[in-house]
Amino acid sequence: MNELVIVRGPSGFGKSTYVTKNFTPKGFIHFEADMFFIKNGEYRFDRTKLGAAHMWCQGMVRKSLELGANVVVSNTSTTLKELSDYIKIAKDCTVAFRVIRLAKQFKNIHSVPDVVVENMITRFQDYPGETILTDY
Repeated sequence: MNELVIVRGPSGFGKSTYVTKNFTPKGFIHFEADMFFIKNGEYRFDRTKLGAAHMWCQGMVRKSLELGANVVVSNTSTTLKELSDYIKIAKDCTVAFRVIRLAKQFKNIHSVPDVVVENMITRFQDYPGETILTDY
């Protein structure tokens, strides 16, 4: 049976690095909304396309799960609403899921202003049963 792993945490908390180290070597397919903004190998964030980026990410996760893949998705997912979109996809596809929250801040490679990161931290909502990692 395939699985969806949801990795979440504010910008600069090492989500992509954690996934690359711990899940892609195990054959998991990795998606994140930031991938939508990579054009010709260059990251070009456009706030006006953030909704489209999340819709793309959710669609890719759903399609991959339906094809029987193990999938890991890493986004900020600070609120339960943002998290619930992926949980619903897992339930719709009848696959197991787990939630991992990263709680250690590193240097932010996407140039997200400190005040924005602080706002993400402030609005973070706990998900019952999630695994919270502080050393990874």
